[in-house]
Amino acid sequence: PTQPTGSPTIDVQTKESAQATVERSDTTAVPAASVIAEAMTAITIMQAFCDMFGADDFTRIKRNYQAYLDEIND
Repeated sequence: PTQPTGSPTIDVQTKESAQATVERSDTTAVPAASVIAEAMTAITIMQAFCDMFGADDFTRIKRNYQAYLDEIND
């Protein structure tokens, strides 16, 4: 986290004591969290897909999915 005041330091040019400048050093976990959120979303969608169309074998899943598409397009 960002410190509210600068830390004591040394000015390398004058060799005297100085106070460091305060800079934000916050980090964020958003990029890492977005990868996890995307993976969890994909898992959840796939679970719902398998619940609806079956998960026994791929041939059955394709047949059930095609029947569903045919039904909603009629």
